[in-house]
Amino acid sequence: MPVAPTPVAPLAVLSPPDAVPSKLPAETRVQRLPFDALSWENFERLCYRLTARDANVEYCARYGRQGDAQDGIDIFARQSDGRYHCLQAKRHRSYGAAKLREAVDLFLAGSWADRAARFTIAVQAPLGSIAVQEEIERQVERLRACGIRFSALDGEALTELLRGHPMLIDDFFGRHWVAALLGRDIADSLGRRLDGDAFARVRAQLSRVYEAQFHFVDPGSFGSVGEEDGRAALTLLERFLRPDMLVRETARNPERADLAPESERDIGGAPVPPVAAPTPTRAGGAVGTSALSRS
Repeated sequence: MPVAPTPVAPLAVLSPPDAVPSKLPAETRVQRLPFDALSWENFERLCYRLTARDANVEYCARYGRQGDAQDGIDIFARQSDGRYHCLQAKRHRSYGAAKLREAVDLFLAGSWADRAARFTIAVQAPLGSIAVQEEIERQVERLRACGIRFSALDGEALTELLRGHPMLIDDFFGRHWVAALLGRDIADSLGRRLDGDAFARVRAQLSRVYEAQFHFVDPGSFGSVGEEDGRAALTLLERFLRPDMLVRETARNPERADLAPESERDIGGAPVPPVAAPTPTRAGGAVGTSALSRS
C-alpha cells in the first residue's frame, strides 16, 4: 500500500526558497551602436565601406589626405551613371543647424557640386532637434534645386543602415555588438571572422615578420644604397614599403550570388576572400599589399 509523502515542515526564514517566478525576464536589444567609441579614423572607414557597398557604386575612395583642401567632402563614390555620391563624415559629439548649413555651403562652393547626384552628411551626434530638422529640410530644398539629393545621417540612422550589414558591425564593433543589436543567431552565422581589433594584431605581427626578414636579408652592412653627399646609406627596409592588408568592399548582384562556383564559397555560402601574395614595392611607387578582400 503506497505511503503518502510526508510534507516538509516549513522552517520560516531559515528554510530555502520553495518556488521561483514563472515569468522570464525580457531581453531587449540595443537600438544604437556606440559610434562615440570609434576613433575618427575608424568612423570615416566605416562610412567609406558602407558607401562602397551600394550596388550602384562603381568606384569609391577617400578624397585627398588629412590637411588637404577637400571641398567639403571626405569620400566620393562614382555611380554607374557617371555621377557621384559625395559624403562628409564627422564624428562630432554635437552638430547643430549652423554646422550643417556651413557644411552645405562649403560643398556647393567646391568643385564636386557640378558632378554630384547625392550629398550625404554622416555624424555620430543626434540630429533630432527641431532646429536641426528644420535646417535639414531647408538644405534638402536648396540642393534639390541644384539637382542633388541630400541626406543627413546621425548615429540612429547609421545604426538602421548597418542592420543590413552585420559583417561591418562585426568588423568595427565586435561580435558582442552584433548579438546585442541583431541577435545571437545572426552573430553565430558570421562564423570565425576577425574583427577590427584582431586584424590590428595580425597587421602588427605581419609588420614585424617583414621587418625581421628585411633586416636579415640586408642588415645594412652590404648592398645598401648610399648617397654621394655623405648621408647614411638606406637599408632595404627603408628602400621598400612593407606589405599591408587592405579591405575592398564589392557589391555583388544578389540575383547571381547563388551562381558562384563552389570553390569561392565557404561553409556558410559566403564568398571566400582571396589573398594575394605580398610583393615589396619601392618607396615612391605603389604600395605593395597583401590584397585581402572581405565581402
